[in-house]
Amino acid sequence: NYANRVALGLFGEAQEAGDPLPLPERVEQFEGATIRSVLEEVAGDVRAALAILGIPRKTFYDKVARHGIDLNAYRPHRA
Repeated sequence: NYANRVALGLFGEAQEAGDPLPLPERVEQFEGATIRSVLEEVAGDVRAALAILGIPRKTFYDKVARHGIDLNAYRPHRA
């Protein structure tokens, strides 16, 4: 499907110069971007993010740590 190919960078003419990323690196980038996007969508609400992503809490926190994601950056700031 075209959307999946675009998300993973598998479309030919839009590739940047140089060697394309190997699949594991593309998947890693896609995973981090997806988690960030979901956190933005739910304003940092971890429970809501878990429901959307469909992954266990431990897995979520492992992935957040691996991608260096700051959860506080997605939460609303209180004055």
